[in-house]
Amino acid sequence: MHDSVEIIHELLLRNGYFLCEDLYTAFPSQIIKKYSFARHYIRKEHSILALDVHLNLSGKLHPFQFDVMDFWDNSRDIEINKNMFKTFDKEYTAVYLLYHAFKHYYFKLICLIDVYKILESDNMDFDRLGKLVVKYNLTKVWSIFLNTSRELFGRIPGNADMSNMKKYYPPNSHKIINKDSLLREILPYSPSVGRIILPLVYLPFFLQKVRFLLRQLFPPKDAIRVFYVNKSMKTNWSNYLKLQIKAILELIHHVK
Repeated sequence: MHDSVEIIHELLLRNGYFLCEDLYTAFPSQIIKKYSFARHYIRKEHSILALDVHLNLSGKLHPFQFDVMDFWDNSRDIEINKNMFKTFDKEYTAVYLLYHAFKHYYFKLICLIDVYKILESDNMDFDRLGKLVVKYNLTKVWSIFLNTSRELFGRIPGNADMSNMKKYYPPNSHKIINKDSLLREILPYSPSVGRIILPLVYLPFFLQKVRFLLRQLFPPKDAIRVFYVNKSMKTNWSNYLKLQIKAILELIHHVK
């Protein structure tokens, strides 16, 4: 897939898509590949259709990482309009949808509904799902999802209230992530503060939180967007430290 970034780009352009302006547009292909940044396209001809191109289940700088081969080793074939496509087993799909519903630093109710619906589907192995939730460090996310499901839909979907997962399921709603913040589709913070706060809430272990925080405050030098937007700024450590100190001071200001 990494070797096909340029091929896919040209193919989409020829079929009426264009690259959306977002945080990753400024990065060259080699950085897109190195950190598995997503690319977002949209087509306006015939009908509006958005398409995301992902090189991995999660970007390399995101705090949650997945074993891609584990997911593809647990996949199935489905038929859509007489065409066969490969997708993940239901339990693996549920894990990815759970991650995706909370991966962004704001909320989309439709993503929560996706998780709810698949958990309501037939033949869901909740014991297997529970093991995957633990394996991929999503216990806090799972807990928040169950609480918000109860608040939004009046009950927990399917048999999701598994006995072996009860220790990850507090009885009270989360003070930051709850029905009200989900219905607003945004936290009462700036996006920069939200990017820090949410993973600190989601990550289950202290050392994971520390690692994530350090990576956010001091990301890899070649992943700093300003260097690609401002062509006159040299990619050196002096400029890197100036940019990050400025970003940290702005973050402190927003928190206050």
